[in-house]
Amino acid sequence: MSLENSSGFLLNFSVRDVSGKEKHFYEFKSFRLDVAERQLLNNGVSVPLMPKVFDVLVYLVERSGRLIEKDELLRTVWADTFVEEANVARIVHELRKILGDDKSGDKFIETVAKKGYRFVAKVTEISEPDAPKPESRQSAAAVGSQDDTKKQPSLAVKPKQSARIIPIAVGLLSVILLISLLSFNRQSETNPTAPNQSIRTTAI
Repeated sequence: MSLENSSGFLLNFSVRDVSGKEKHFYEFKSFRLDVAERQLLNNGVSVPLMPKVFDVLVYLVERSGRLIEKDELLRTVWADTFVEEANVARIVHELRKILGDDKSGDKFIETVAKKGYRFVAKVTEISEPDAPKPESRQSAAAVGSQDDTKKQPSLAVKPKQSARIIPIAVGLLSVILLISLLSFNRQSETNPTAPNQSIRTTAI
């Protein structure tokens, strides 16, 4: 029984908020209880709570209208430590002071003699869509700017290519001219006596 209660208590804390799709709150009178953020607000103002006080409040609120025995609170909220039953009564008393049970007369936590406690205030569970984080918008803008920068170089490819073609063409032309000059010189060197023979024959 203790194992089931403790595992259920831990799962109820934030399983529904881990998905990130929705946020769940509990509202009762002027209070809002945010389990995932571990925060209690009174008319929008944060109310500081000790960790175990907050845990007891969550356990009672999530099971509002149901009798929670002292042993059940001890087994779940203090699952890993041994504490006396008087600690539960002390924390419930502190919760009543924080919620204003003593001043306004509006009952939040009812004591069932020799049994335990019951959260009797009307509790409304509210689900709100999780607002998109600003980082996602900034990252989308950054992706868009990267796409723009990728597109811009493609427009400047043609001028760069034409600028490279010109010196290559000039180089090729110069190489062709050089080859033609060399071939002409070789031809003239292979027949150096041709003009002299013609001169000798005429002289005879």
